[in-house]
Amino acid sequence: MNHRTIIFAKNLMTLRTLKEMTQQELADKIHVTRQTISTWELGAGKPDIYCLGEICDLFGVEPTQMLYGNVLKNNGDTTPEVVVKKEYSEDYTYEVNIITDEDLENILNVISYDFDRILVIALELQRRGYKITEIFDNGFGVLTKSTDDASKLDRVLDDIIESMIHGDNSFIEEKQTELSNKFNELKSVMIHEAMKAIWGDYPENYKFYWMDEMENPRGYANTEEECRQQAREQLCSWYKIMRRV
Repeated sequence: MNHRTIIFAKNLMTLRTLKEMTQQELADKIHVTRQTISTWELGAGKPDIYCLGEICDLFGVEPTQMLYGNVLKNNGDTTPEVVVKKEYSEDYTYEVNIITDEDLENILNVISYDFDRILVIALELQRRGYKITEIFDNGFGVLTKSTDDASKLDRVLDDIIESMIHGDNSFIEEKQTELSNKFNELKSVMIHEAMKAIWGDYPENYKFYWMDEMENPRGYANTEEECRQQAREQLCSWYKIMRRV
């Protein structure tokens, strides 16, 4: 996911919310599924040029504004103007910084920034006093003050990543272990369900399975003859049939 995808996701959610439309209502209007709308708003993808055109026509915005700008600054009449009465006297403002895996790699490109690590970095930033506004599949939004040193966030991120590498921060270590275990459990369940969809049942429910000469499992069946038939279909000249205990 790049910054353009994130901007589109935020703009789509903003416009849909302002129009008081549900994801299903929007999906029906542009002839896609509700899950597609949800995916776009999570920043996990964006529409093709035809769907983008339908969305822009529906909300009365330009494609360039939808992909690159802020729809709340639209000059047309389709988006209501948001008026906020200023009730504070601070001489600074807040802005949202979108941090993606590419940004993290630019800071310190020595580890892979998988989703669990991105979550841990966001949680550690929150623990250090930063406000996390959103989390995407490969990044997050974080608030900073206009009066902050522009390089301060990069330095903090560099320190967090260094701690992640060296294992000298107990909070980061605990969260990494916790999230890694959860992801592994989830992946195991997803693989298990996928195998059932492929084979018609869970592999452990079959009485036999067979392996090739490299001991790679190649099939599952309830009889030895079915295993042999699968081996013939796969043109496997050497195989070993195993019976489950």
